[in-house]
Amino acid sequence: MSGEPIAPAGARRWVPCEEDASGHSFVPEEAALLAEVLASGRLLAASDGFVGQLEAEFTHRYGVPEAVACSSGTSAVHATLVALGLSAGAEVITTPMTDIGGGTGSA
Repeated sequence: MSGEPIAPAGARRWVPCEEDASGHSFVPEEAALLAEVLASGRLLAASDGFVGQLEAEFTHRYGVPEAVACSSGTSAVHATLVALGLSAGAEVITTPMTDIGGGTGSA
């Protein structure tokens, strides 16, 4: 494509473009945090690092005793069902406007 950019210079782009096919853009502070996570070698550390910090900040902000970070909506549904202590055969009602992952946890 040619011509003038649609977005003003410096604007954050959230759709894929010629410069960044991922559709994501990061401000310098976000890129530095991402580099710190990658350099730590602890991408899946659940008890410390950035994940632990996120959970601690979440509990403080929302005044709840605990928080569990999840990697996807599907894992959040699974964690919620386990936390509720539902047994096999329990009825789970969810929205029809969902992804298949939202329902598989309750099957």
